[in-house]
Parts: sequence; structure tokens; C-alpha cells
Amino acid sequence: MPLITLKNLGYHLNMDKNHRKTIPLFSTKFFNFIALAFILIYFLLIATYSYYHYPVGQQMNVEHDFYNWYAPDAKKILNGNLWSIEFYDLKGIGYHFILALVTFATGDIFVSGKIISVIFSALSLFLIYKIFSSSFNPLTGILIILGTMANNFFIISSYTVGTDMFFLFLVFAAINSLCTEKVSKTYRLLLAGFFSGYAYFTRYNGIFLLLPVILYLFFLDEEKEGFREKTKKLSFYLASFFLTIAPWHIFLYLKTGNPFFNRSYRNLAYDFIYEGYINKDFYWQYLADNFHSASDVFFYNPVSFSYKLLEHFFSHFNNQINSLLFSQSLKYVTVLGIAYFLIGAIGGKLSKKEIFIFLFAASYYLIMLFIHYEDRYFIFLIPFFIYFAAHLFLNVFNKHLSEKSFLFLRIIAFLLLIIYSSKDAIAFNQKRASWLPTEILYFGDFLKFISHEDNLLICRSPNITFYGGVRYREIPLVSSVDELVKFALKKKASFIYFSNLEMKSRPQLETLLYHKSKYPYLYPIMEWNGENKKGVLYYVTEDSTLASFLPSEKTPFFREDILTELFSKRDKNEKWSLEVKGLLKISQNGNYILAFSGEGLEMEIDEKKIFQPDGGINNSSFYKKGIMFDTGYHFINISVKISRNSIFPSGLFWEKPDGKREKVSKKNLLIEKVILKPL
Repeated sequence: MPLITLKNLGYHLNMDKNHRKTIPLFSTKFFNFIALAFILIYFLLIATYSYYHYPVGQQMNVEHDFYNWYAPDAKKILNGNLWSIEFYDLKGIGYHFILALVTFATGDIFVSGKIISVIFSALSLFLIYKIFSSSFNPLTGILIILGTMANNFFIISSYTVGTDMFFLFLVFAAINSLCTEKVSKTYRLLLAGFFSGYAYFTRYNGIFLLLPVILYLFFLDEEKEGFREKTKKLSFYLASFFLTIAPWHIFLYLKTGNPFFNRSYRNLAYDFIYEGYINKDFYWQYLADNFHSASDVFFYNPVSFSYKLLEHFFSHFNNQINSLLFSQSLKYVTVLGIAYFLIGAIGGKLSKKEIFIFLFAASYYLIMLFIHYEDRYFIFLIPFFIYFAAHLFLNVFNKHLSEKSFLFLRIIAFLLLIIYSSKDAIAFNQKRASWLPTEILYFGDFLKFISHEDNLLICRSPNITFYGGVRYREIPLVSSVDELVKFALKKKASFIYFSNLEMKSRPQLETLLYHKSKYPYLYPIMEWNGENKKGVLYYVTEDSTLASFLPSEKTPFFREDILTELFSKRDKNEKWSLEVKGLLKISQNGNYILAFSGEGLEMEIDEKKIFQPDGGINNSSFYKKGIMFDTGYHFINISVKISRNSIFPSGLFWEKPDGKREKVSKKNLLIEKVILKPL
């Protein structure tokens, strides 16, 4: 069983042969066990956090892509409608297939997205350990995975729904396939080709894997072979790669007539021409269609394009040091570690295998120069940065200090640095949980009572449409609410949702949050009033009486003119109380869920309080409660408050024992008396 010794703990750049001692420490098996234990603990912590503190995704982060692209297309794949997928112009659908597969087992597509991120974050850590322990030594591998675990952006991606962790796993799986020596090289190349192809099938920047493999086979392979043999080995890798991606390009050809159909150049155009000058939403709505190829982008201004590329070379590195590493103390150590590493590299201290590993980092960095910087785009490079810091701790001053005693001090110092660095990441993620738009879950729940899948909802982010089961249309760039209403009527939208998020990018529409009764054709039917979160859901209709929306065939009230009178009172600066008394007919006993949206709702059934007037769910206007009913008639009394700026009373709805959600019709809600009185 191999032993880890001080002799093989790094490059020992400051040591000559007389200072190198072989001091047995622990077996490789011991280090493997420790690494797996740390990864298991990380997996359990992230899984627990994801389950309890990540009930809904952010609105405008990576989750926007999940709700808008991945989840809808995964549902179509799951239903056997691959041909009907809509989002194939910017990237492949490798993630969509995995999402559909896991959803087949769980039945919940958001939960499936979380499971994928959690599981593949742990698998990625395992592969990182294998790669760095085999290329350097197991102790270095353990220090690297500990540093990676403590990184804020690695933690976030470990539970966030999106492609980040799945893509990371595929990339490291491809690299590990080439590093392992337990199987034949042919099999390793075939396996690496498959993982490389599937990484490309998930994100087109997976193409970066090709260059290091080609350079490795022709210039860095330890085996003495001729050009023909090297070409033969490369053909195994490339054959596996192209066979893996071939079905996707055949699909694109059948779908578009172009096997290489790809509109990523539109992202390129914004990043290299318009970023920093115009609003991104404006670009996508009005300028993106002006570009038809990458050459259009380059020749728009070749000098500016080249300058921007050079600018990215330096700014991306600066952003990685100052943002990606997150911890101030780790930044300084990493920069020193990079300098220390480069000194050794210039001195020719790197083996071919070590050069091979860092070629992947260099190739990835170069291809990412063609897009704007986001921290999550560079998660793949985190282990390499941690390596530089660990390398510094394990090797500096080796020539001048006692190896055995100083080694443990250096290891402890590095671990303390990682622990200190992790506290900021932990605090950030604890705070991040409070930022999540949990109100979206309740708006979505309410929508499922009043809408159907063909309804169109206009909003800024598609997460509310995902939970509400309706179609999504991004809120347009308009100069006034009147223009927005015209747009909604033209597109035959049924709903508009406006919140703090929409107000940040559309401040000219902020009156939708505070003056809900001001605009014709818009009827506020649900409101959220959190401490730092505010949102309003509007029903859009040209029917001035709104009679077609309310729960019965015409009106739920005894008098046909009650709505006209109610709305006339509402238009004045007056406050009124609307009380409805009658009978609720139950044809099948069982558990029913009653729902209503209104201001200051009070509801009694058989003289028992069901809803109190102190507010709905979490300071919203939405009330919902499960009640066990026996067959027969039950006395019901509903009271809501009406004012100039209040929510329109919307209800009564129920979910029946069979799970069907619907309006409570006239057949089941028998009105005896309606009382409208001033407050």
C-alpha cells in the first residue's frame, strides 16, 4: 500500500536532494477515507440546507433560465414531445434530459433540479479529489476539496437549480477518465470523449476540452509512440465525442435546416458591443435581431472587438481573484501561490501530467474570454486557485525548516485559513435564504384556482408562471402603464404581475404597486405586503363589471346590480364592508380546501371562524384553509372590506377531495342575503 511521504508532497522548489527526506505519514487508503468522509458530510449539509431553506428559486439569477427554458422543455421531453421543445438556439439540452429523467422518479421538477445540483456537487468533489490526488498527492487533493467546499459560489451552485454542477461533473469526469490508469488507454479515451461530448451537449463551451486532449496526446503523453499511433488514439477520443453530439446536430438540422444552428452570437453582440451602454432588456427586445452570425459581431468593429477580448483577459482574472474567491485572506494567499507556482514552472519543475492538468484550466479560461464575467461561469477554476494556495503552504521554506514538524503546522495553518474563509460564505448563504421570493409560491397557488394553462401572464421573471401553470411573457419596455395595458390587451394576456423586481427594471410603472385602482381594464386580485417585498397580481379584462371573472356563471351575489354598485363605491374615496350570507352545499364528504383573495376577510361556516381579518397568508390578501365537510348544507358568512385602493374580492374557490380546483358555483353557493354598508 503506497505511503504519503514528505518527499512527494509537492515540488519542493527550494530543496536540493540533501534536504529531501522520506518520512512516512499515512497510507493512501487513509486519505481516501478522509476525503470521502468530508464529501459525505458536505453532501448531507447541502441536502439539508436545500430541503429546508431553498423552497423557490431567485427571480433573475440562473433560476430564470431554469423556469423559462429547462423546466418547460424537460416537461415536454418527459411527455414524449421532444420535437416541441422551444429553447435550442443558445445551448444543447443535455441537462434537460437528466432533469426529465429525475422528474420521472420524483414527480416534482423543481425538487429534481435541486437533487441534481446536490448529488453532482458531491460527485464533482469526488472527481476533483481523484484528479488532484493522482496528479500530485492525496493530501493536496484533500486540501483542495476542503477549500472548494468553503467557496461561496461553489456552495450556492450546489443547491441552486441550474446546469452549473451537472456541467462541472461532466468536465471533471472527462478529465478524470484521462488521468486514471486502472483501465486501458483506448477505453479511457472513449469514456473521455463521451463525457466531453455530453458536456458540449449541455453547454457549448464544453468544446474547450478538445484542445488539452489533442496537446496531451501529441506532446505530453509519456509513452514513446509515433505520429500514426498518436493519431489513432486521438481518433478514438474524437469518434466518441462526435458520436455523442451527433444526435443533437441531427435534431437541429431537422428542426431548422442547419445542423449547427446556434444564436449565441447574440449574447456575444451584447457583451462586446453594447454592454455598459444600453439596457440589456432594450437590446434583446429591439437590437438582437440585427445580428445573424458571429462574423456580424466581429466585423461590426474588429478593433473594438479585439480590444474587448484583451480587456476580458485581464478583467476576468481580476474578477476571479476579487469576487470568485470571496474571502479577502484567501485572495492574498492565492496570488502569492500563483507567483510561487509560476517561478517553479519557469524553472521546469512541472511534470508532463501536471502540465496536462493545468492545460484544461488555461483552455477554459481562454474560451470564456468571449463572454461577460459571472462568478458561476468560473466555478470550474476554483479547485485550481485553491491548489495554488495549498501549494504555497505545503512547499514554501522547505529548505530552511524542519520538514516533519513544520509540515503539520503548515497544514493546520491552511485549514485555519479555509475555516476562516468559510465563515463569510456561510453567513452569506444564511442571509441569501431570506432574499428568496417565497411569495411567488402563494401567487402561484392562487393562480391555480383561477386560471388554466392557456392563460398568458406578463411579468419580469417566469418563476410565477411556472408555479401558476400559465404561459409567460416578459414585461415589455414601455413608458407608461397605459402602454402596458394596451400591450396586454393586444397579446390577450389574462394577468399582469408587478413587484419590487419589476419596479427595479421598469420604474416608470411603479404606480402599479401603490395605486391599484387607477387604471381601466386592470383589476388587482391578490396582493403581497411583506416588510421588504411587495407584489400585486392584476386580472386583465375589457369587461368593466368583471362579472365573467367572479366564481359563478354571472355573479355570486343575490342582486345582479350589486357589482355595479360596489365598484361605484370603490371608485370614490370611501370604505365599505361587503357581507354575503347563505348556504354552502356539499355533495361529497371529505377534505376541502377553501380559498379566497380579499382585504380584511372574515369567514364563518356553521358559526365557526374559518378566516380572521388580520391578514391572509404571510401578510397577503390570499386566504386558504383545509376543512373537513360532511355531506349536506352548511351555513356560510363571508365579509370583506372594500376601499378605493383595495384588492377586488375574488372567491370563493375550493379544491375538492378529488384534487380538482374550481370556482364554487351557484349550485353550491346559495346566497340568501347581501349587505353593503359603509365603515
